[in-house]
Amino acid sequence: MEGYKKLGFDVFIDEICNIRYNRYRQLAYAYNWYPKECYEFGPQTIQSILEKKISRAEIPQVIAEIKGSVAKVKSPEKRRIAINQVIEKHMPPKKETSGEDTKAYWRQKAVELEAIIRKKDKIIAELQAQLDRQKPRIEALNTLKEQLQPVFQA
Repeated sequence: MEGYKKLGFDVFIDEICNIRYNRYRQLAYAYNWYPKECYEFGPQTIQSILEKKISRAEIPQVIAEIKGSVAKVKSPEKRRIAINQVIEKHMPPKKETSGEDTKAYWRQKAVELEAIIRKKDKIIAELQAQLDRQKPRIEALNTLKEQLQPVFQA
């Protein structure tokens, strides 16, 4: 136990209590702010409320609804289902994601880009071949220009 003074509390919690530090913090928050509810429903209920991104101002309202819905139910499985239904009812709406954030979307974009690149490479190859065909004529015209330039300067 003395060695944990140097290592820190998070290592102690992890090794001795076998709980991750963030999990411990969530449980401590639940027990500190909602002790009665933790004893009644368990700290996992408060933790699941917090994980579902329900605002802290709505938590008392959610807990009140949970108390109302669970008061009628006796079996533990049905209690958990009722609690989850109330929590899901108060969850903020999920943002609709467009198809632009999936692997398939980006794979399709990559295939389209490769097709465009192949077309551009083909055009470049054609233009390079055309340039190679015109190169002797251009060189011939340049030599003719060099030969005639002294005539026109005089």
